[in-house]
Parts: sequence; C-alpha cells; structure tokens
Amino acid sequence: MVTSVNTNVNAMAAIQTLSDIGNQMTQTQGAIESGLKVNSAADNPAVFTIAQGLRANVNALTAVSDNLSTGIATLQGQTAGATSISNTLNTLKTLVTQSEGQSGAALAATQAAVTNALTNIDSFAKATTINGVNLLDTTAAQTSADFLSNVDGSATTVTIAAFSDSTALGLAKGTFDTGTVDGTQTGTTNAITALDNAIKQIGVTLTQLGAGTTQLQGLKSFTDQLSSSNTTSLGAMVDANLSEESAKLSSLQTKQSLAIQSLSVANQGPGALLQLFR
Repeated sequence: MVTSVNTNVNAMAAIQTLSDIGNQMTQTQGAIESGLKVNSAADNPAVFTIAQGLRANVNALTAVSDNLSTGIATLQGQTAGATSISNTLNTLKTLVTQSEGQSGAALAATQAAVTNALTNIDSFAKATTINGVNLLDTTAAQTSADFLSNVDGSATTVTIAAFSDSTALGLAKGTFDTGTVDGTQTGTTNAITALDNAIKQIGVTLTQLGAGTTQLQGLKSFTDQLSSSNTTSLGAMVDANLSEESAKLSSLQTKQSLAIQSLSVANQGPGALLQLFR
C-alpha cells in the first residue's frame, strides 16, 4: 500500500464513513423524536405523497363526522320537543275525558288547563330550535334539514311531513278549547277525536325524527370506520417502530465510535513517515 502525506486514503474513508453514520443517526433520531419513519418528502417521496392524501382523507372524514354529530344532536333536540308535545297531548286527553258532565267552575278550570296546555305545545314547538333548525313550528315554515354526510360535499336530507304546533295539530286555541270542551258528551267526543288525530300526527313526526336520527347515526358510524381505516393505513406507512429505531441508534453509536477510532489511526499514518528519515 502506498503511503503518502498528500493523500491519506484511510482518513478519507473514515471521514466518509463518519459522515454516512452521522446522516443515518440524524434520520434515526428524527424518527424517534417524531414517531415517524417518513416525516417529509425527503425521507421517501412516494410514501410521503400517499400519506398526505391519507391525511387529507382523515381530516375530511373528521369534518363529516363532526357535522353528523351536530345533525344527530339537532334531531335529538327536535325529538325532545316532539316528545314534550306528545306528552302534553296525552295529558290533554285525560283532561278532556274528565270534562264530560262538568259545568260551572269545574268546567272553567278544565278549559283554562286546556288553554294552558295548548300554549305549552306552541312554546315547545317554537323553542325547539337547534343549530338554526326547527321542524316543529308552523311559523318557522321549515319541513326539512340538510346535513353534510360525505367527503364529496353531498348532504342527507331529513324531512318532516307534519308540523306540530297546536294550529297544525288541529287544536287551535279559541276553537278546540272553548268550542268542544263544554262538558257535553258530544263536545267530549269531538275533542277526543281531535286529540286522537293530533296524537297520531305527532306520532308520525316522532317516527320521522327517529328514522332521521338513526340514519345519521349509521352514517356517522360508517364515517368513523372509514376514518379509522385511513388512520390505520397511514400509520402502517409512516409510523416508526420505536423498538427497531432505538436498536438501530444504539448500533450506529457503536459504529460511530469505531469510525472515530479508525480515523484516529489513519491520521497517525503520515506521522510514521517521519521515522523513515531519522
């Protein structure tokens, strides 16, 4: 082997080895710190590009899931309002049934209770506005609501065929309470017929709200599963195996120590030439 003071091949090789080891250590330490084996396009351009697409999908699916959660909460609020109306109608039916044969103060008290119940129904309908949606109040003139349900921007429409305030239920104050709750058998029969129709109508509304809620819950469950699948795929592509990276770092540190020793030995070579001239 040629020995030269101008070109120290062994030292150059050791330096190159140290540089390579240093680059590997930097990459390994980055993987350990970030938890990612592919953290930028420089790590693996093809994988990073695919990973970015998966991240975009996960973000979009999360947005859809959040919107569906809002939609579910909205319909559950509508359902709570409709249930309160249904419960009030059941109470009204009891009041009306008991009114037959009443007169005087007793009938007046029943009529007042009926009027109050109808007022409550209207209050329930008007108050049931959730996230700007109200499917129960006739004056709101809203019979359907759209909820984002797909990453392509498409929405699912939930439609309520029947409004549910007292007027829409055929129980407008001034006619139902004073015109049919009069203590007579005919009045009681007419009032119960009107109430049965109203109870049936609010039952349709509750059914539609329940079906809409179930539909949105199914869509949310599917969306969450898709998001989970995308997240799993993303992790398989870019997540670092910390056990392997740790072992790799330990190995590189050992190699680095050996390379430093090799460089030290190589740098001593030119000095040995001095012995030839003594």
